[in-house]
Amino acid sequence: GAEPITYAGADRPDVLVMLSRGAIAANLPSRQTWTQVVVDEGSVDPVPEGALEVPIVRLAREHTGKPIASGVTSLGCVAALNDAVPLESVMAAVRRRVPGRAVESNEAALMAAYEYTSNLIGGTT
Repeated sequence: GAEPITYAGADRPDVLVMLSRGAIAANLPSRQTWTQVVVDEGSVDPVPEGALEVPIVRLAREHTGKPIASGVTSLGCVAALNDAVPLESVMAAVRRRVPGRAVESNEAALMAAYEYTSNLIGGTT
């Protein structure tokens, strides 16, 4: 609808992307059985059973030079695991929200995570 989104959380997420041990401690106990967990490769030990390890921070640094782009990079993982929002719609949102000079590198980081995650789950890119 036309109502603004005022709650940034998710009560029953299909995908949880966690980049730190703190995020695991805060979110893993309340996840649903169907929730797919993605963790940043090398940042979480031990890796939760069934979680996918994706080098999110590394991909963000490689493509943008900045780890802060990990948020956008994480969207690539989510897009690969859940088709609720088409990849092109995610890319369009990045183009609208990321400053002009950083759009191309952020898109590259997002696509790298999308492809990496797709390969992990045996999908096609």
